[in-house]
Amino acid sequence: MTSRTIPALLLIGAVLLVGCQQKAGNEQAGAQDDQGRKVLYWRSAMDPSFISDAPGKDKMGMELVPVYEGEETQDASIVEMDAGTVQSIGIRLGKVARRHVAREIRAVGIVTFDETRVAHIHTKVNGWLQKLYVDSTGQFVEQGDPLFAVYSPELVTTQQEYLLARKALDTLGGSPLPEVSRGARELLRSTRERLKLFDVDDRHVEELIKSGTPEISIELHSPITGYVVEKNALEGMYITPAMKLYTIADLSRVWIDADIYEYEVPFVKVGQEVVVRLSYDPGRKRVGRVSYIYPYLDPQTRTVKVRIEFDNRDYQLKPEMYVDVYLQGDSVDAVVVPKEAVLRTGKRDVVFVALGDGRFEARELNLGVETDRDFQVLSGVSVGEDVVLSAQFLLDSESNLQEAIVRMRNSGQATTDSEDGAADASSDQEGDGGNASVDH
Repeated sequence: MTSRTIPALLLIGAVLLVGCQQKAGNEQAGAQDDQGRKVLYWRSAMDPSFISDAPGKDKMGMELVPVYEGEETQDASIVEMDAGTVQSIGIRLGKVARRHVAREIRAVGIVTFDETRVAHIHTKVNGWLQKLYVDSTGQFVEQGDPLFAVYSPELVTTQQEYLLARKALDTLGGSPLPEVSRGARELLRSTRERLKLFDVDDRHVEELIKSGTPEISIELHSPITGYVVEKNALEGMYITPAMKLYTIADLSRVWIDADIYEYEVPFVKVGQEVVVRLSYDPGRKRVGRVSYIYPYLDPQTRTVKVRIEFDNRDYQLKPEMYVDVYLQGDSVDAVVVPKEAVLRTGKRDVVFVALGDGRFEARELNLGVETDRDFQVLSGVSVGEDVVLSAQFLLDSESNLQEAIVRMRNSGQATTDSEDGAADASSDQEGDGGNASVDH
């Protein structure tokens, strides 16, 4: 190697070093490329959330791509996509419209007995059941049909007293003494009243008068028309007034108890029309009305019971049956968006409005009434605007990413501005200090 070669090599090395330093400086965020475009940051082509201030590789070993000034979206709520991307992710659009909507409340109801149409059968005397005319649960009875015959020494005695009172009236009713005739009439009236209180009807009394002989067993009759839903009576058993022998229910009218969530209670009113459908007959609807709203909540389910009355003369609604209940609220004219367009995060409700040219804006909504297909919109969109019906989650993730990038860049810019301000303040302070020294 000659003395001339060494300086030449040193010169070449210096040029290369300067070139590398200049290239490194150009590759930092804020530098410009050969075409004069300013690089804002680098991001991964496979993972858009991977962002860097300098070039390099992502976690998958892929080269980071630069994002130039003008390519980023300044408004974090707006997402931009090219036509190919819009088509590939399957974005569909729907219209914001105006129509009449009504809040519909759906609930599950249970058919129960109408408590005003249920009778418990007891006797008023002690005795023995001589014969059962209704001997099975589920049997249908008409009002006045005999249920059973009971032998009661007390009833036999009361019948004898009644017959004696009638004879006394026949003998003493014409007495010249008013007290005697009045006493005979009063005795007959009191014994007849005792028979009535023992549920002995007028038909048995007439037979007693005709025969003149007390009946050993007396029949008791059904007070209502309905089905026997409970039977405890057995032939030959000893009974007391405390024992419930039968329960008879008139099922021609029933109640349905529906559980309504507490936030739905303001939309339910007494007299409101209700539609009920059965799972095995969904095509047929039965119409009833709300008759009572219970004044307390179930602490376990946080629901309020609503009582609905239904005509059931065809006996299709059976107690303990589950039914689907639909309560329709008052109709209002409103701006609505399709339900599938709304992203509900728990804290806010968002839709993406199509602005055209592949631009979509995220807007927060204030929602009102919810129906089967739509949400009432109180604020956030206008009639006629296009909203995204599908792939909203992809748009939402892109919008959140852009918002994070904007915050990061704004934070970095604020830090740079703060450092520049501090440097300027330090420089000014040093200048002021120098002048003070000169003044001294």
